[in-house]
Amino acid sequence: MTEAPPQLDDAHISFAKRLAHNDRKARESALRKVKRWLVTKSKHGTLDHDEIIKIWKGLHFSMWYSDKPLTQEALALDISQIITLFNNLEDAVSFFEGFCETIAREWAKIDRLRLDKYYMFIKTALKCVLEFCKSHDWNDKVVGGVIHVLDFRIINSDCPDSITTFISEQFFNVYADVYSDTMPNNTFITKLLMSYVTVLGRTPKRDLTQVIMVNLFEPLILRNQQYSIDMEQLSNHIYTVAKQPEVLTRNRKLLYQLRSDLGDVFGVFPPPPSSQKRKIENGHSDENVDTSNISSLAESNLAKKKKKKKKKKAVEENHLPEAVEVKIESSETNGLEAVEVKTESSETNGSVTMGDSLLEPEVLAGSTESVEPKATVIAESTLPTESKLPIEMTGSTELVAPDAAVAESATVIKSEAPLESPVLVES
Repeated sequence: MTEAPPQLDDAHISFAKRLAHNDRKARESALRKVKRWLVTKSKHGTLDHDEIIKIWKGLHFSMWYSDKPLTQEALALDISQIITLFNNLEDAVSFFEGFCETIAREWAKIDRLRLDKYYMFIKTALKCVLEFCKSHDWNDKVVGGVIHVLDFRIINSDCPDSITTFISEQFFNVYADVYSDTMPNNTFITKLLMSYVTVLGRTPKRDLTQVIMVNLFEPLILRNQQYSIDMEQLSNHIYTVAKQPEVLTRNRKLLYQLRSDLGDVFGVFPPPPSSQKRKIENGHSDENVDTSNISSLAESNLAKKKKKKKKKKAVEENHLPEAVEVKIESSETNGLEAVEVKTESSETNGSVTMGDSLLEPEVLAGSTESVEPKATVIAESTLPTESKLPIEMTGSTELVAPDAAVAESATVIKSEAPLESPVLVES
């Protein structure tokens, strides 16, 4: 007669609560009971998700109240090795999922004084789950289940970025502890890298992408880590993520560059994204893509650019001066203003003086009558026109050009008041 499996009633929940007891002996006793209950329950069927979450709530606070580094390390190892007690692979993966879900949910509530021991807890749990995969010869079902949990609960979820980056930082160190030369080719690293490639495509955070690149992909590019990786599968996944329309431009460029660098290092030279096989409506792939049209189009665009640049240069050579500066300087003479006009042209190597004074000779000689500044100055300009055009300036400072060509390139400033301050007119 087989033993009936225990039920998770109030009596069994009570020992889970004892895991959070402030007495060390009470916590250790509760942990031993939890182990026995989980093994017995797993033998008579699969564990319920709600049951696992309730148990992990107690295990989490058991670590919370644990003091002293050696005690904390021993407790973290004791809890993490529970996964090896299950004969049912589904229950083992579900137990690891309960850990990931609990640590992600409770992470924001952990104070800074307890962060170190929970980081150690995560590292220990990751090492134990890798040893569990190794004990099952890296079975595809086990590896797939563990990677799915990491991807769904930690890497590509609402989990805090600090956990995601910590796993990326510690993964190769932890994997080196369980790695051996006799290990068969496995897909664990490949699938984990594919999960982080998805993060690189979806995240808008520059610092997160930088940390992931430094921790996981740069060691592979620099050949600091040499493990078996399915480069073809990883390369195809990078391209699949990068071509999604919602991916940011900078992330897409990063993914394409990563794909190219990995191809150069591992001897895989994937074609550029623009020359990938295009799928047409009948489901076949257009393998023979004609690139002659592409090259001819590029040559045509280049010829148009050269023609446009040449035309622009010709227009600039035949155009009026780009900048003509008219500088009016005044100096007070008996309360009146003596105005000096200088014109500088961008097409000449000097300046043209339009006049020495705009006042009548008798005023400059010392006349005391109130005379408004009024003068007519005829200047010879070096403007590139058919004939030299006279420019008339009056006391109202209105620039009058008898020819329309000069009028269009001149700036007209009207002022009825006498000239009292220097004026700068640019054309």
